[in-house]
Amino acid sequence: GLYETDYPEHMLNLSAYWQFLNEFAIQFAQSTRWQTDNTVRTSDDFGAQASLGLHYDPRFAKNVRLSFLVDNLWGTDFQSIPGLKPRPTTLFAGMAVGW
Repeated sequence: GLYETDYPEHMLNLSAYWQFLNEFAIQFAQSTRWQTDNTVRTSDDFGAQASLGLHYDPRFAKNVRLSFLVDNLWGTDFQSIPGLKPRPTTLFAGMAVGW
């Protein structure tokens, strides 16, 4: 079918993680791709998707991590799955507790 023949002709991925001040870390991920032609996709065949996250490990609680993430950082309308509209720029917040 159309989904099995949909693949990136070219793809470039970049990710970075930087920890600073012992309590904070920033993560970044970027995926740039040129897909094969697909009649189901209503967006362009070029897509640049990115996410940016901030993590906070407070000193007063060694087993807690607070995280904030922005997904679809550039607000792209690229359809990774043809015909499925992407989520708009979205902000996530979370807390992880380890024991």
